[in-house]
Amino acid sequence: MTKKELRELLLKKNVPESTYLLDGKLYPDRFELSKNDQNIWEVYYCDERGNKHDLKTFITEEDACDYFYEYISNDSYMSQFLN
Repeated sequence: MTKKELRELLLKKNVPESTYLLDGKLYPDRFELSKNDQNIWEVYYCDERGNKHDLKTFITEEDACDYFYEYISNDSYMSQFLN
């Protein structure tokens, strides 16, 4: 899926927007999807100190978005919105 499709799906499922970011800014305690300066897509969790955890990188937007959805689906808090 694309970033636009991912955003629409998360909104449809009422996932709180305060729990994720899809625009590449580092905000604490959020799941994030971003595209870095080398045009590589990144999926990670940003902790309260701005550290990236479970960082995975992808060449394509579709692979990154698909993984992002899978990644948050495996989180105990986030999964309540996705089932």
